[in-house]
Amino acid sequence: METFVYLDGFGGICNIISENEINYNSYGIRLNYSDHNLIFENNIHYNKFYGIYLDNSDYVEIVNNKINKNRHGINVLNSINNDMLTNTMKSNYYGIYFTDSHKNRVFNNTISNCVKCFVEKGQCIDNTFEDNICHEQAILNEWIILGIVLSASAVGLIGFFWIINRRKRQ
Repeated sequence: METFVYLDGFGGICNIISENEINYNSYGIRLNYSDHNLIFENNIHYNKFYGIYLDNSDYVEIVNNKINKNRHGINVLNSINNDMLTNTMKSNYYGIYFTDSHKNRVFNNTISNCVKCFVEKGQCIDNTFEDNICHEQAILNEWIILGIVLSASAVGLIGFFWIINRRKRQ
């Protein structure tokens, strides 16, 4: 999978990732087992899965980034004591998504046009959310829409063939 910035393990400690244009990857920024990093003032757009992805990464500061049109704006898995401050996220399916993550702080972020601004799955303990602006947007499931269209088409075709058959009999 393509990742613009990928830090893994021992080389991923105490780095600054800043002022980048990160577009059209699978992952924008991905940190695995990478602690004490700063992700600051990046523009992260149109990545297939995640704008920013933390996996087993602790004490990461994610500050003042613009994160738009990714599946997840920020995804945090098995990570503790991270700060997400003053980020702007628009038109991601999920804004910030935590799985089995603890003691993370989410302050002063603006999240809009997402199906869910904040999600916590699994064992999430003591995550703090304060002074965030959240505007969720209801999006119809594509499969429901497809089902409605196909059903209407089927009814229309049945009606069409019924009329044709009826005319042939007369």
